[in-house]
Amino acid sequence: LLCLTACGKMQSQLLGSNTMVKTTAIKSQLFVIGAGQSNMAYEHLGDTFPDNANVAIGGSTIQQWQRGTPYYWQMVNVLKIQKSVLVFWQGEAETSDQAATQAWPRLFLAMVDSLRQDAGYDVPIVYVQIGQTSGPWPYWALMQQTQASLQGSRPNMTMISAADMFPAVDGLHYSQDQYHVMQQRMKIALQQ
Repeated sequence: LLCLTACGKMQSQLLGSNTMVKTTAIKSQLFVIGAGQSNMAYEHLGDTFPDNANVAIGGSTIQQWQRGTPYYWQMVNVLKIQKSVLVFWQGEAETSDQAATQAWPRLFLAMVDSLRQDAGYDVPIVYVQIGQTSGPWPYWALMQQTQASLQGSRPNMTMISAADMFPAVDGLHYSQDQYHVMQQRMKIALQQ
């Protein structure tokens, strides 16, 4: 998850994999809080978003970000203080299990709904569709399809895609150049 300070208006942009998405135009300075899985770690955000904090937890599942969990309440507390946009990059941990992959959209949307209620405002959400993999995760493609299918399912929620990227390191993580590309996609999604 990324929390970015600002409020914005929706506009159309073409981002990654030729996927048309709605994006949030940001009018104020960005402060980023990296969370979700390890792809959101501090060291992968610093170039584009120098004012950031890391609450990313490698290997975390969507269940660990549900209402009532420590990760969830930490995220809510930051959103209450920062009045931020939330950027969420997670889903890899579920792709070895069909039931977990199929449950992901329900749990993600429950998190979005709870988060908005507990933060006290209509938190703008930008989520990242997971990229490619060389690993033995049989439900990876299903997760990508599932994440793409959620576009338009909630107001003020947008997807950017990493589906055209192939991890350079271990089947899950990207090179610094690839992280820079994702930073730029996030930045474009959050600009006027």
